[in-house]
Amino acid sequence: MSPLRVGLDITKASRPRDGIGTYTRELLEALTPHLGTLQLVLYDFESRDRAGELRAGLPGALEAIEIGHAPERDALDLFHATTWSLPPRYRGPLLFTVYDLTFLTHAETHTVANRLACLEGSLRARLRAAHFLAISDTTAAALRRHFEVEPSRLHRIYPGVGSAFSVGDPAEARRRALALGIGGDFVLSVGTHEPRKNLARLLEAHAGLPDALRQTFPLVLVGGEGWRREDLDDRLAAAADRVRLLGSVSREDLVALYRTTSLFVYPSLAEGFGLPIVEAMASGAPVLTSEGGATAETAGTAAALADPRSTEALRRGLEELLCSTEAREDLRKRGRERARDFSWEPSASLILKLYREIGTSS
Repeated sequence: MSPLRVGLDITKASRPRDGIGTYTRELLEALTPHLGTLQLVLYDFESRDRAGELRAGLPGALEAIEIGHAPERDALDLFHATTWSLPPRYRGPLLFTVYDLTFLTHAETHTVANRLACLEGSLRARLRAAHFLAISDTTAAALRRHFEVEPSRLHRIYPGVGSAFSVGDPAEARRRALALGIGGDFVLSVGTHEPRKNLARLLEAHAGLPDALRQTFPLVLVGGEGWRREDLDDRLAAAADRVRLLGSVSREDLVALYRTTSLFVYPSLAEGFGLPIVEAMASGAPVLTSEGGATAETAGTAAALADPRSTEALRRGLEELLCSTEAREDLRKRGRERARDFSWEPSASLILKLYREIGTSS
């Protein structure tokens, strides 16, 4: 039997701290053990050279990984869209990954251009009878509600967490954190600086802690610049003496920060999964995140939860955990156990099975 030829959109895979980029890159790495029964054709619609560089860094049988020219001309059994766009002239079987529908449910946190791009891609996928891959039950339910996706074309497969987050030398983690200027106790939050991540309310909650607690546990923010951040910029400027702003960091540095933080806080208003939650848990960080939706689905019983729309609830959650070493240690233990539920090995096997079902049914 000839290998299944799957076209994979890796346009965002070179963006290491972009959520879609992380998903795509780690999916690609997880699929490489299956090369032989699987022939991957990679498409970077911005740069073929960049696709070649990514291919060169992969382990395994590189002869089973090609750089694509145009999906409509290449012989494919299936095209897997990992961004919100579809190749316009390709008419073969499609698998369309959907991360969240916050462009509809929390439209006020997006730009108009972003909302239109996500909506157009989703509608085109629906009209072209694509199969939809949802990364959580929360996202799957939203797809049923807003796009009436047929059950036979809707598949929920959780992403995994990269192995780099669960292994490593604690001394090396401390050294890396110190090189970033971060030593001692601190509270960490990770996320693009855009309204959905709720960083303005987190700043306010942290500012409301008792003085001694706030000084002992300064707030460290990691994440790239996003959109609609004027209010956040003003708040960051006012909090410059008590908040460290690191911007985007390498994966190695991020692992070090997760490993050395006293508490990881992820107060997002809405997510499709919340990958930083699992990254933090795998790294041994205690987690405080938002109640309800995908963040609670992902966290299970291994994180403390708070109402993300209440500054007082976030402040109280911070204070309770920062005042209790015992509570944080319990969350560390439960978090490591929960993170084991999210492995790329079984997820990639399920996606490969889905490829076969879709690619051989037409």
